Amino acid sequence: MSKIDPDVAKMQKLVDIALGKVRYTYPTQLNAPKPTPPFASVKKVTEENPGFDRTVTEIVGEKSITTTTGVRIIVFEILFTEGAEEQSKFISSFFRQDIKDYMVEKDLAILDHSGVTNNTLKLETNWEIRDGALISCMLRREYQYEEQIISQAEVSGMMDGVSLEANAP
Repeated sequence: MSKIDPDVAKMQKLVDIALGKVRYTYPTQLNAPKPTPPFASVKKVTEENPGFDRTVTEIVGEKSITTTTGVRIIVFEILFTEGAEEQSKFISSFFRQDIKDYMVEKDLAILDHSGVTNNTLKLETNWEIRDGALISCMLRREYQYEEQIISQAEVSGMMDGVSLEANAP
């Protein structure tokens, strides 16, 4: 089984909390068998970087650590088999305190939502889909990586017929 996208996992958990149903939400998968009980499925549709990331480099001992921080706008498609009632419960939950707490914990902010219908869905499964919602979210991204530092180098060569040699400590 493939690894679940961490953004999809966050949205799955948000739907589960909003509807008060444990393990109710599944990631949308191409041609997957339909789960037998009622369910919701989550698919990440797009991810955009609306601006420039902040990059900070620090020298820590012998290492150069670069941290890149920015936000991403992600659109999720959430499909419900139980119809508009579950979709409405989900959308109405955005101002509940438990949902706000979860979104703060996961650096997640709901920006916009709209309904989708079977006419506008690009169905990836053979499941009978009743209703859906497109949810636009803002997430914070932070990446750290270590850059190598060249501590010693020897350079030699020819330029315009002149021999060049250099040693750097």
